[in-house]
Amino acid sequence: MEKRLLLTILLAASLLKVSATDFTYFIVETASAGGNYTFTASGLTMDFSSDAGYVTVVQGDQSQKIALTDLTKMYFSNDPAGIEDIKTDNGSTIKAYTTAGVSLGEFDSVESLKASLKKGVYVVKTQKQTLKLAVK
Repeated sequence: MEKRLLLTILLAASLLKVSATDFTYFIVETASAGGNYTFTASGLTMDFSSDAGYVTVVQGDQSQKIALTDLTKMYFSNDPAGIEDIKTDNGSTIKAYTTAGVSLGEFDSVESLKASLKKGVYVVKTQKQTLKLAVK
């Protein structure tokens, strides 16, 4: 019953035109550990039809395929989810990745990292932490 209701809601949502121009981010929360995704809302598309049981979120050349049974929440927001301050030790490098997992290189400082990235949300890894970074 719950799956049928969820599929009906998702089908109805896919037929409606939704405007997200007032929001900066689209956030998807899943039941999987570490399965929260944050996308910038500009240029975002969602495809519910290409593969039954999945939604594919596409932004430019990045995409993320998410099982509908794993979804717990999808929403637009002006605040990115899970973004924290980056803490590094002197001499340590910062690795940056797209939300699709593509490596963007290593950086010596937070300032050089932010200066090298375009507007968007990225995954950043230091020796001590892995987190999301929003570049505005």
